[in-house]
Order: sequence, then C-alpha cells, then structure tokens
Amino acid sequence: TETAPANPPSPTTYATPMGGGGGSAPLPPSNSPWGVSGLFESDCWAPAPTNADSCPAPTSSASSNSFFERTSTMLESAFSHAGTLGVQTCLGTETPLGHPQPPVPLCAPTVQLGCYQDSPQRVFNHTVAISDPKNDLEKCSGECALANMSLAAVEYGVACFCGDHLPDASLKLDNSRCNMACAGNSTQECGGSFTMNVFNFSCAGPVDPAPTSQDYYEGIFSRLMKKIPSLDWYWIWTPEAWEWSKVPTSDPVFTDAVDDLAAAMAAKEAVGFSPKMATNGWVVGPLPDRTIFDQVLPSSWDALTSIDLNTGHSPVDPSYRNVSRHAKWVI
Repeated sequence: TETAPANPPSPTTYATPMGGGGGSAPLPPSNSPWGVSGLFESDCWAPAPTNADSCPAPTSSASSNSFFERTSTMLESAFSHAGTLGVQTCLGTETPLGHPQPPVPLCAPTVQLGCYQDSPQRVFNHTVAISDPKNDLEKCSGECALANMSLAAVEYGVACFCGDHLPDASLKLDNSRCNMACAGNSTQECGGSFTMNVFNFSCAGPVDPAPTSQDYYEGIFSRLMKKIPSLDWYWIWTPEAWEWSKVPTSDPVFTDAVDDLAAAMAAKEAVGFSPKMATNGWVVGPLPDRTIFDQVLPSSWDALTSIDLNTGHSPVDPSYRNVSRHAKWVI
C-alpha cells in the first residue's frame, strides 16, 4: 500500500536585511554607507530563529519546520521572561484570516437546468468569483462542491455562484439570454449580464469540504497553547483600508471581518484557549461609525484597541468615549 505524503509546510520567513518581510528588497549592510555594516554581525543578521539554512528564507520542508520550531522557542523564552517583569505579551494575525484553499476537485455538469435572471443582490447566496479569467463549467462545479452545495451557476463569462435550491420559476429565461462564452473555455456558455446558467454536477470521488477559518484558528490556538503557553493576548489586526474609506456595515470588507472574528471566538471556546482577545489597527473601527465593533462583538470579546496614525501627536479618537461594552485602550 502507498502512504499519502504529508502536507508540506507553508513557506516561512523572518525579516532580515536580506528580505523576507513584507516583500522588501535585500539591503545588505555590507554595502551600506555611514558605518551601518558595523551594526550587524552579517548581511543576514536576525534574531535567534535565523541561521544559515533559513536566510533569507528556508529552502526545504525540513528547514521550514525547524525554523518554525526555533521561532516558537525564542518567543516562549522572551514571553516567559516578560511575565516575571509584569509585562504582558501578544501575538496575532490580520482579519480576515488568510489560508490556503484545497485543490478544486474534478467535477463536471450533469444536467443543465436553464437560464435564470440574476440581480445585484444575487439569487444564489454563495459567491465563488465575480471575475475569474479561468471560469468554466467544470471549475465552477468543483468550487461549488468544495462549498458543499449542490447547484452551480455561471454568469457573464467570468462569475460563479452556488446554491442548493433552484431560483423561482418566475425568473426563468430563454436559453438565448445565457450564451456568453466562458472565459476559461470559449466552447462553453456562461450566462450573460445578470443572467446565469444553472446546473447540477457530479464529481470524481468524494469531496471533503474546505477547512473553515474556525478550523485554522483552532490549529493556531492549539499550537500556541503547546509551544508558547506564556502568551497573554491574541490581537487581530483590522483591515488597513478602514483608516481612509467609509466602509458601511453591509460592505464585505466589514462583514468578512466580523465573520472572521466570530470564527476566532468559536475556536477559542472549542479548544479552551486562555489568552485574551483584542482587535487592533490604525483606527478603532471603520467609518462612519468607529464604535461598530463595540456593538456587534460579543461581551466575551476582551478589548478594542488601536494605534493612532500619528502616535504621540494626534488626540485620542473621541469615539472611544462611546465604547461601553468592552475594555479599550489607544496606543
């Protein structure tokens, strides 16, 4: 019998002068003026996790795993020492949590169920893609199988939606209204402008639903409890676009963040994760109502925080006075 290979680790990096953080270009200290080279032991200097096999980034699965373990050891050493000094510590991620999606399963349409009128509010409640240059019937089928839904719909050549129930019969149109070529396969028809081809599908073998954000948070929290038990806080960084734009509560930028925070809280409860939870960002919340998180997050959420855009020079955001359901602080 053959044993399926273990999933390889995700790419792992730690910021050094040679790159590895935020896509920055290498800036070797040895080539820098004004005595900068004297401040670094080597061009690839970094704290303890980085060594010869991980600069600027690990090059193999084994070195990625070893690097990840060394980072955990370094952080636990620092955080446990911080605890003896009365200093609280935090780690975190950005919302919504980014995570890899499993490969799209091999599926294909079985019965074309007709052309239906769509609307900006969407007839099918699960959106896979609005503009996918590889969209075709098979790809949309596989995406809907991953979403654990039984019907797929293609629209405007590039859009894919999923549902479990046929649209109302009053929305059915002549098939000639759904004859736009699929972006990923010009021999197939993929709906039209707010018109969609609806079909059911079958797949080659069983399809395991894609892991959810809660699944990933449970994995993160379980590992933190084992490897960094001295951690005090888990901070979730909010989308940076909020600092400039007015984001209504109906905007996916906001609703995706709220759903993601709910998944984090559910994961915390599921695995018994003890660190406190807080949001953090350049602003306490999106416009037009900076206090919206105080209204929609459960009282079990521990704190709302922010780092002012002009730290030390800007007055505290006056909306903080209206935050009443959660602890709050501004940096």
